[in-house]
Amino acid sequence: MLTIKTRCAVGFIAWLTTGITYCQVNQWPVELRLSRDTAKTVPDSTGTAFISGQRQFMNTFDNVDTFKINQNDSLHEARQLMAYWLERNDLVDLRKQSFDASGAALKKNVFLPGLSVGVDWTPIFVLNTQEKSQGALGSLDIGPVTRFNLFQVPITIRGGASEKIENDSLPVESFRSMNEGDFSKDHGYYGAFEIGKNNISLPYLPLFINAQGYGRSLKSSHLFSGIGQALYFSDLPTGDSVSLLYTDSLVNGSEALMGEEGTNGKSYFLNVPDRIERSYEIKGGIKGKYRFSLQPAFIYSFSRYSLMYPSTNASSPERPNLGDRRNTNQSVALMLSNDPSFYVNYSGGLRVDWENEEKLFGDRIDLTKPADSSNLDTFKVKLNDYTGYKATMDHTLSILSKSGRGLQYAFNISRYSKTFSNYFSYQDSVYRNYNDQDWIVQSHHLDITPLSGD
Repeated sequence: MLTIKTRCAVGFIAWLTTGITYCQVNQWPVELRLSRDTAKTVPDSTGTAFISGQRQFMNTFDNVDTFKINQNDSLHEARQLMAYWLERNDLVDLRKQSFDASGAALKKNVFLPGLSVGVDWTPIFVLNTQEKSQGALGSLDIGPVTRFNLFQVPITIRGGASEKIENDSLPVESFRSMNEGDFSKDHGYYGAFEIGKNNISLPYLPLFINAQGYGRSLKSSHLFSGIGQALYFSDLPTGDSVSLLYTDSLVNGSEALMGEEGTNGKSYFLNVPDRIERSYEIKGGIKGKYRFSLQPAFIYSFSRYSLMYPSTNASSPERPNLGDRRNTNQSVALMLSNDPSFYVNYSGGLRVDWENEEKLFGDRIDLTKPADSSNLDTFKVKLNDYTGYKATMDHTLSILSKSGRGLQYAFNISRYSKTFSNYFSYQDSVYRNYNDQDWIVQSHHLDITPLSGD
């Protein structure tokens, strides 16, 4: 198959500020899709895959290389990942490398039909390099894993030993000759579980559930994270289909990571303080059948994210942590596309988002009263509360022959407005955040395929 593709893009930016992202709204969301083949059993297979990608923008460069090996038959299952990430930022002279060599090996039908037993491992290593110093962080989880079915619902349980090493003051020239004593060590244990699969429905119900949890206890940090989702999918008597999705996630505890460049030009090993992160999303959509060769679709979603740090001030435990915040987002999207068997294909979408961020959301703070020296820092944080509004529209038109020759044109335009409305008075002065934003991004994209054939 030979395909020659010419691509040209023309863009006009009326006002661009860091943070704007391009996202197509004329396509049905991946998380609401249900393949008719997902419930089928994965056949016996053995294969390898290599994927590589690079991205360069201004003074930054990203590279990702992944190599996967999978083996699955009636008696054994094995998988091995070799992944390498490189992030380079010339502005701050930072080079970040990450390595992941996680894998697992299981033996099927041990003692009982459907019972699999084996071992899994997750070694990860992160290296931050700058001109005069390096920082390294490594972790290893290794232990037994078992998998079985309960009332036709697959369940996986794993656990074992966990080890962490770190050093944020490694000289560049001595990294290759470093020894075990150069690192600070921390060890403990971990446990994890997975219930259900996104591609296997519950018995007698068109409901697809999946829940995953991971906990790790080390001497210096303790962490639990979990995520669960339930997808309901059903075909209506009218020929339309309806999808409902609920997703919930929780992170509770502290963790360690390699931070960005410090004040003296180096990376630091950071212990993130105890925190509670909670997010959930409710999303529903109706995809219509083709009527007059057109297929309409409608989607609504509501999501909320909250971050809380338990108080660390023993003398004033009631004092709020200035990092607490809550984000709320609602969106409505309409889509329309024509029958893909046509020579000319069109798809379009319109999406409207409303969002707001509230600092110190668990505390009652009256900004109508003048601030004093005891609560001035709290009042200043509340100035960063904002409300946002975004409208996005996508249109794609393609003219392709059966052999693949033709062209495709895509047009996208979006507008985002952000308003900081809080203000307060202090010592006869009024304080307000004047970083209100309003920008428009417009883009045109054209793909031309002049030659395509076997």
